[in-house]
Amino acid sequence: AGFATSSFAAGKHLYYTGSSGIIYRLGDDHQEWHVANRMFFPRMFLRLLPATPNRLLAVGGTGADGSGRMAVVESVYVGSDDIYTSDAPKQTRWSIPFPGRAVQSQSLVLQGTKLYALGGNASRAPHDFSKEALVDEAFAFDIGSQTVGQLPKLPQALQAGTAIIQSQTSKHQRLLLVGGLGFVDDAFGSLTSVYEYAQESQAWTTGVQQLSEPRAMLQGVAHEDAIWLVGGSQGRERGLA
Repeated sequence: AGFATSSFAAGKHLYYTGSSGIIYRLGDDHQEWHVANRMFFPRMFLRLLPATPNRLLAVGGTGADGSGRMAVVESVYVGSDDIYTSDAPKQTRWSIPFPGRAVQSQSLVLQGTKLYALGGNASRAPHDFSKEALVDEAFAFDIGSQTVGQLPKLPQALQAGTAIIQSQTSKHQRLLLVGGLGFVDDAFGSLTSVYEYAQESQAWTTGVQQLSEPRAMLQGVAHEDAIWLVGGSQGRERGLA
């Protein structure tokens, strides 16, 4: 069963897919459907077209998660050696113009098909912690449409924080940027800051709670009703967390 599916024949086999992104192949006995592969970008209202007997092209469609129209043309292998169950990673790559200054140490987090890139460092020198090198920019890359949009600037320039998506309801999620390296007055070091991006007002606000101790180069994850922070550095004087 499925909604807005697409089907096509290639290499004497019939294939179909729907919003789940799983491509099914009809067995030789015409009695059962088998998993042939899974698309990198699940979509509806697409067209499956044969490229070779063992490869299909997924063209157009809309994102199954509501991410809008898909600009990605995806080439999917559907050979009979069941690559779907292998450990081979799926990769896709493209280039788009990026207006930002950061070249390293951005805080990244994925929300559906949208990749947020926050802060960072504009110098290629690994230990350039000057005020001029730190970046207060924020961007959202839409992977499905292959576009990038700029968000309002962060409350302060910083790098090496952790970006977290936390679900508050089934429809509402919030974007947090916790900790990092930056300046407090003229002193450079790990930060205690917690910033939240409000989708409705499109503005950054300072969180009600700040970290009890400064921390940078950490990893954060939302689990149930809590945010867990793991590892990181508390600065040269305090060492690793």
